[in-house]
Amino acid sequence: MAGGLRWLVAAAASALPIAACSLVTDLTGYTSAVRADAGPPEVTPVADATDGDARDAGDADSEADGGEVSCRPGLTGPTCAIPCPPGKAGRDCEFERVFRLEIPTEANWRGAEDIPYSEDKSASVATFTRVAYRLALDDEEVWVEVDAFTADASRLAVPIDWVFEGPVRNVVVRSFAANQPDVLGPASGSLEFWPHCYAAGDDGRFDHADVRYDPPRCYGSMQIHVEDRPVLCFNRWSSAEAALDLGIGPAPRPDRVDWTFAENSGTFTTRTLEVYVR
Repeated sequence: MAGGLRWLVAAAASALPIAACSLVTDLTGYTSAVRADAGPPEVTPVADATDGDARDAGDADSEADGGEVSCRPGLTGPTCAIPCPPGKAGRDCEFERVFRLEIPTEANWRGAEDIPYSEDKSASVATFTRVAYRLALDDEEVWVEVDAFTADASRLAVPIDWVFEGPVRNVVVRSFAANQPDVLGPASGSLEFWPHCYAAGDDGRFDHADVRYDPPRCYGSMQIHVEDRPVLCFNRWSSAEAALDLGIGPAPRPDRVDWTFAENSGTFTTRTLEVYVR
């Protein structure tokens, strides 16, 4: 890190809590084991999915089908035995894959051209109303659907040169990870998508309320939360200092539940991120 950037980080750290740009990381408390106290999140169903424009509330019967079989992405049918066509996923294979990324253990991405997508079909995507993110870490994975928060498909994957910080509506989670339950509400949620450094918010924790600050492209956050609980986290891809942070559900550290500073990418053999639209 250049001397000027060190000065900026030090200045920011003096005004903010511990920042996700630090050169020294305390990994105490991180583990790949499931939290013993990780219970289901408290979610608030969305009663009205309209806020001035047309909204797709996701699965129309999602609140009534809590007993249905949840299939892993790419499989469908009453017993999840029918494969979807290539590049399709979702309960009825209705989502089309736009991006696929085999996540490396380390990264220092400075622009979109640096990100080694194995698939990028964003230029051919016209309109869409729903977006789904799939993160697979070894034999566990999570599928998170949200209402579309941009009309530009090129801005759905790793936010290397753009920011989306705020609420998303009608979140549906189908989980195949011990640390994250299904959320079939649909529920309210939020995104923390940016390439910047960031600090803990007023609650003193790295979570759904982090504080982003300049300079950009110095750490990186790609997090989806349901209420105040992290569901999918992929951090540190704009920093060459250490391994990446990856997690499904909350991290075991109560002060860093969004996996900030986890540096755990090397503990997984399979690390795949996919983005789908409908």
